[in-house]
Amino acid sequence: WVVRRTPHWALGVLLVGGLAFAGQSPQGLATLTLMQGMQFFVLGSYLARYRVSLLGWVRGLGSAGRAVLLTAAVVLYGNAAIFGDRGRLTCALGGVGSALLILLVIELPWMARMATVGPVRLLGTVSYSFYLLHLPILLAVSNWVYVWTHSVVACGVVALAVMLVVSRGVWAVAEIPAQEWGRRWAPRLDAWVDARLSRTNVA
Repeated sequence: WVVRRTPHWALGVLLVGGLAFAGQSPQGLATLTLMQGMQFFVLGSYLARYRVSLLGWVRGLGSAGRAVLLTAAVVLYGNAAIFGDRGRLTCALGGVGSALLILLVIELPWMARMATVGPVRLLGTVSYSFYLLHLPILLAVSNWVYVWTHSVVACGVVALAVMLVVSRGVWAVAEIPAQEWGRRWAPRLDAWVDARLSRTNVA
């Protein structure tokens, strides 16, 4: 609701920056954002809202400009590996890099082809469930596999396979119904909030 009604993109930048600060704050402000990664979900929402103008901007850069932008996106996304972990700044720069990569994947045909290869599409499909489930699955599988193999590599391989299978199942059983529920109820929630605000303004 907030993203749809942000009157200017600059206010969206301020909102994402504020969430990034709160999510990484050692003073307990992270609880206000529900999770430390909230700023990335909001950033993705703003990308979706302003995608037409943003893609037009990328298109207008020309080949040389897009090459520079791709280099910057990769460096920002991998800044922790390149420059070392710098805490809050590392997280924020990685988020900016990921946003630029999303735009480039949409705009550049060769990157779009890479993103639609079967294994890559599978990873994209299960990525959210994978993100939620990877740690408990890794711990559970490693505890069992290591007893039998005493091999960290075997633990990693088996855990990865289990993560992909379980994540694919959770995507089908939970994510798809949740998305359908959201599409059905989001407009109603939107209208309800608007009506409540209208009554407040009238009062």
